[in-house]
Amino acid sequence: MSRTATAFYAFVAVVSFLLAMSGAQTHQNQNLQAPEGMLTAGLRETARHRAPLPELRIGRTEGSPQNVTFWVHVDDQGNVIEVRGFTTDAPWPLKYSTNTLVEAILKITYQPFIRKGVPAEAWVQDQVEVGAEPVPPVSAGTGATFPTPAEPTGFFIKLSRSGCYGTCPSYSVVVHGDGKVEFHGRGFVAISGDYQARIAPEAASQLLERFRAADFFEFKDNYRAGVTDNPTYCLELVIGAKKKTVVDYVGTWVGMPESISEVEDAVDATAGTHR
Repeated sequence: MSRTATAFYAFVAVVSFLLAMSGAQTHQNQNLQAPEGMLTAGLRETARHRAPLPELRIGRTEGSPQNVTFWVHVDDQGNVIEVRGFTTDAPWPLKYSTNTLVEAILKITYQPFIRKGVPAEAWVQDQVEVGAEPVPPVSAGTGATFPTPAEPTGFFIKLSRSGCYGTCPSYSVVVHGDGKVEFHGRGFVAISGDYQARIAPEAASQLLERFRAADFFEFKDNYRAGVTDNPTYCLELVIGAKKKTVVDYVGTWVGMPESISEVEDAVDATAGTHR
């Protein structure tokens, strides 16, 4: 058999496999048969009966968050009785604990579904986004390795945000322990160039405590997802002779703890970069 023919049959086999997976997922989505006469509701209707669901960081493999669709049996008060029929929106989904997902779903409270003006038992379809579990710190985070400045103002914190394939703001801001703030705007910011401002030294100290509470020195140096065209965020903390830098490139896709995003935003809030 020629190489061309071999490649063609291999291509057909792969396509057939993907179609089979897609068909199986579609069948599974439609497999649930509610008892005759029971109220059912789809995704749009269900979403109007609850608060927005946060992303569940329970995946054991890295990658972009993926939607997991499921069916929920609720009583006439909106309490979850049973969960069935998990499906995902990708051929190669994240691996996650179904028990952990069920535990999270059981905590959802729905507003009662109404039939003929009366709260009714129902089978409803719902969806939640599942992402990778946070990566634990390099060592057990106790805060013991976090250095203390020799002088109360002997530190500085720098946040840099790069551009992207779009209009992401590109700038850097430095908060010094004495309250001096340095801003350098590059692209897609209200005012480009170099500027200085001042905040209370107490505000800078409080920001440093946010880093201490997050055990900043215990994190990995890099959290980089295997994608392109996104902005890169870089946090740098210098206390005396000790320095720590953390690079965040869509880090939450590869298990970056949410506390890193929180301290990034805290730097912006303390420095007043919205100005």
